Amino acid sequence: MAVPAVKKQRLSSEDASVKHPDIDKLIQAMAEVRSRTAACRRLAGIAEIESQQKFILDAGAVARGAAMLRGAAGAKGAAVQLLQALGPMARKECVSQPGIAQMLAEVLRDTRVEADARLSAGALLAALLFAFPRLAAAEGAPFAHPAAALLRGGDERGAEVGAKALAALAAVPALRSQIADLGAVPDLARALLLPQAARWAALALCHLAQGDPRLVAPAVDALVALVRRQALALGGEESQCAAAAAAVEALGHLELAKPALQALQLLAEAPEASSDAAEYCRAAAAKVLRKHRENEPEAASAANLAAAVCTQAYTQVCVLLTALVLLFFGTVECAECESHCDFKDFDASPREDADLSFEATSGAELEVQDLEGTEGAPEGLRENLRLAAWLVLLAF
Repeated sequence: MAVPAVKKQRLSSEDASVKHPDIDKLIQAMAEVRSRTAACRRLAGIAEIESQQKFILDAGAVARGAAMLRGAAGAKGAAVQLLQALGPMARKECVSQPGIAQMLAEVLRDTRVEADARLSAGALLAALLFAFPRLAAAEGAPFAHPAAALLRGGDERGAEVGAKALAALAAVPALRSQIADLGAVPDLARALLLPQAARWAALALCHLAQGDPRLVAPAVDALVALVRRQALALGGEESQCAAAAAAVEALGHLELAKPALQALQLLAEAPEASSDAAEYCRAAAAKVLRKHRENEPEAASAANLAAAVCTQAYTQVCVLLTALVLLFFGTVECAECESHCDFKDFDASPREDADLSFEATSGAELEVQDLEGTEGAPEGLRENLRLAAWLVLLAF
């Protein structure tokens, strides 16, 4: 089937809702082995017109493109570029295609595919993992290695894609140790120096630190060194300072990152300079520190509230136990008192004929032979204890 040529001119604003006349023909051409690669590339060009993306999706381009991912290297590259050109609108439909994530990972590992197409496959895979956490949790384990390799590749665009994929995978607790075992933490630390990859690298490190903060210690050291270098140089490059500020913003809640906050404070309080880069760096640093300080009172107030609730509960328990003890001793009958004590004919003044004698038994215990007390004294004591107990309960 001959592939129709795509018109060079763009649709006018008046024709924004008009479907491109070649879309249906190109979709049909994607079903034939000999014409599918060229048709796919031409559809990718049409997809650059934003209003045409929906028409291409409605025509079934995602299903045809997913089928091409199982084909030759050229077909794989063309299909990936088309799916990437369709943008966020195609992601939900991509996820519904069986095995789409595994096929994209295969394209990423296939050295026969063009470098740009492989990078597009990695970018699409990272976007799917990030947009659909359930996909990362269910099928993310095989993608950690290619994502780490892409991060380590050295290309700035590849580092951004790899860092984004690792950020999505690191959000899954079961995959954090696997990412650390791959040696990705030092690579993420180096990615903090790259403007486009810094925020994704910082997010990945933040997720890793949630499991075990010690895993990100080398990265935090690199972050501290970066911020201090920016502070000493009074700015340097705007992009690097923005990356440092974004990384501190993501990792600032960690105890390990406190030195980075201190270094950022120096950068924010640096004397004014004439360079725009220095002014930009100070503004970025001040923004991060301001946000961090705004979060601290909230955390402190929550901690104070929790402490106050615990203290109040402890006090109430103590008061209640005290009342119960007083009530118990105010109502219990003292059998020992009744058997050993005679309270008859007792007055408050000492009596001369009182006979107090003690006989030691077993060398340790003393038995009272005769003791006279006040008449009704135990009952009066019990009444007082009961009264005190009720007063405590009323206060409680």
